[in-house]
Amino acid sequence: MMKSRIDTISERLVEHVARSAAGIRVSLEKISYIVGSKRAQRVYVLVENLGEKIALKHDNGVLYCGLCRKGPFTKRGLYLHLVRRHRYDIKQLIINEITQKRFDYNS
Repeated sequence: MMKSRIDTISERLVEHVARSAAGIRVSLEKISYIVGSKRAQRVYVLVENLGEKIALKHDNGVLYCGLCRKGPFTKRGLYLHLVRRHRYDIKQLIINEITQKRFDYNS
């Protein structure tokens, strides 16, 4: 896949990863619109997995940023923090996952 296409797709998925990390529902339908229906389920799983990696959830439900350890945040607060402060970091994580051999985007 062309690098510019991966760059565009990853940019559009940043907000979905941030939503997932904050515990806000992510729509499979919207992901399908971005990547196509054939790849939507695999990309949905990728988004959910990255969301789990970048959010720290304590036993009492308090949310912290897993990238910079700031917090505590509400769901909306964590989402806004991730989108505003860590957009580039999340985009790079998505690109790394897409380009790894275990996530074959071309098939």
